Amino acid sequence: MKIETRATTVAEMVPELRAWAHSLRSSQKLADELVEDTLELAINDLDQIAPKADTRRWLYSLMVDIHSGRRKSRAAAARKLMRG
Repeated sequence: MKIETRATTVAEMVPELRAWAHSLRSSQKLADELVEDTLELAINDLDQIAPKADTRRWLYSLMVDIHSGRRKSRAAAARKLMRG
């Protein structure tokens, strides 16, 4: 899959990502931050995913990794610094 096509697929999945995030986080604000962090990592890693990889599965994996603390986005690191 071309990177442009994958980017479109990622953008189309934002509503689904929001629903997944809401099921993982206790508040809408935390769910929105999880979506933001997932999208940031996805955009940064678009060129690294295998051409035939399942985009939905990949995004869900990123989200679960962020939620469980196995991966962090720059936005998450910045929020942590701002909160002290």
